[in-house]
Amino acid sequence: MPRRLIDVGRLSVIFYRSSPRHGRNKAVQRWYIDSLIAPVFSGWLETNILNGTINLPSAKMSKFNSPGVAHWMPRRWAWVDPLKDQQASVLAVENQFKSKRHVVAEMGSDYESVLREIKQDEELAADVGLDKPDESIS
Repeated sequence: MPRRLIDVGRLSVIFYRSSPRHGRNKAVQRWYIDSLIAPVFSGWLETNILNGTINLPSAKMSKFNSPGVAHWMPRRWAWVDPLKDQQASVLAVENQFKSKRHVVAEMGSDYESVLREIKQDEELAADVGLDKPDESIS
């Protein structure tokens, strides 16, 4: 009996976007941060302040060890259409729903490092006699 061919590429997009696994990944990451990463960080910070490895008065430990001071940014996976992800990020920044710093953090990078790299790229381009690149790539 002949098998029917299915357009798996199109189906995989539909199944991925409706998959409960996608939401579960975020829930598992949140649980991991709350139950392991944050408590380990708290203990590590306290130990290193008290034994003098980190030069910080113990009176200020509560300021640095309070909830919400350390921001844990777990890995995020791109959706099926990265172009739409980037366009959505641009719109979110333009409409002030997100900051550039937040968008860069979601991508797993450090905003200050990105800015330094951009400046280095511009300086290198100027050093070799290239014009400054346009503001956006279309």
